[in-house]
Amino acid sequence: PGEKGSPLIHPSPLQFSIQLADVQNANDHFNAVLKERLSMPPCQSIEERFDGYSRWNGDWIGPETKLDVGKIRTGWGFLPSREMGCKIETFSKEDLLSIPEKKSIYVIGTSRERGVFLSLVDMLLEPKEKEHFGDSVVGQCWGRAVVEKGNMKVSYQDFRANSFEQPDDLGAIQCHNDKVVRGGLQSNGSMLGNATAFWNELFEDETMWPDVIYLLSGHKTNDFNFEAHTLSFAQNIPPSWRGTLIIGDYEFNAKRAGLDRNRQGYQDALIKMLDVISDPRVRWLDGEGISTEQRMYAERGEEQVSLSQHFHHLCEENNLYIPSGERMSSDVMRVCSNITEIVAQLLVGHALGPKDAFHKAVSQYPAKDKPDMTLTVCHDCPKELLPFHITPHPVLTCTTGKFHPRTKEEMDNVVVSKDSPPQKCPCLSQSVDYSFSSQSDVIHVRECKSAY
Repeated sequence: PGEKGSPLIHPSPLQFSIQLADVQNANDHFNAVLKERLSMPPCQSIEERFDGYSRWNGDWIGPETKLDVGKIRTGWGFLPSREMGCKIETFSKEDLLSIPEKKSIYVIGTSRERGVFLSLVDMLLEPKEKEHFGDSVVGQCWGRAVVEKGNMKVSYQDFRANSFEQPDDLGAIQCHNDKVVRGGLQSNGSMLGNATAFWNELFEDETMWPDVIYLLSGHKTNDFNFEAHTLSFAQNIPPSWRGTLIIGDYEFNAKRAGLDRNRQGYQDALIKMLDVISDPRVRWLDGEGISTEQRMYAERGEEQVSLSQHFHHLCEENNLYIPSGERMSSDVMRVCSNITEIVAQLLVGHALGPKDAFHKAVSQYPAKDKPDMTLTVCHDCPKELLPFHITPHPVLTCTTGKFHPRTKEEMDNVVVSKDSPPQKCPCLSQSVDYSFSSQSDVIHVRECKSAY
């Protein structure tokens, strides 16, 4: 974050001779920009058609700068640009634990989006509750995880949208390494079919509808089909749902952030897809824009930027700056990432509404109606990443109290298929079609070209 007192994100290696008048002019300009940006309406208050998130741009302000609005727990703050047209309000743990009515946020995606889920959970917990958060069963979950405390429920579903089939080819067999991920005799069947069944599950019981959904689409992957892989989900939202759907894509990626030379074309594509969806409840997050900055603070740090798939990582003891210039204990934060935390705050804002109105509602909430603050954790997390799968209506194992290290029983009690073990790939002799990296392995993909 630069030397103490510097608001710069990436300190320049060049040295300049700066006159005192130049410094004063710069400060005056900064204060004017700050005042203008902070006068914009809260992002979650814009109810009409909104594409500001699809043109993500703004300024990250360092911990030592006196910023009244928009600071996250590390002391950093994000000021959206005039083009975005709104400000991101941030909420404290005390805010989240004082919610006067039930609220639910659902994060649906891969391990990169899981970082947003983990930041949300981290924001809810007391230090003793999250001592073993990182090595708990939900710390690295490739299935379903649900965490509830007070009136806030945060859920995650692993959702590999880049493995969805085309609608006219649902029987095709695809293998990830030596296991079948879709098609064939695998009881998991169609990835797209199971994804659709899961989506329908979300809206079965109106009393359980989530307030905010962050959904990964397959945009910016090889086989992306907008109509089948994204539009079909957006069009299947009940008309009476009053929540917010924020769609993301595979440009939300610390490793390849900002490397696409056609940024304008990417943004235009997001706007075009929003035009087709044509639903004021839906936004699309510019993954490329939000990923470009802060790359040097991603999972592997500034010396291994190109190896950082994720923005988040477990905090090391005393590695975080706070505005005073001192360092923060990892008791305060267990999941470190400015990016996943600012997205988490965005989701919270849409769930709770504008901050002033929320605080007014909290002040009128009778103390006798305060909810139980017992931490409840439910999960269906397989012990292996492969084969990718989506299980509608999983059987969840639930515990109460603080997080504990993942146990052997928690690992062994989860099976990907209720009917049969994963099917071995029938076309291993076939050459690999393409490969990609995951959090724990390199995945070699084979599209079986013969009948098996």
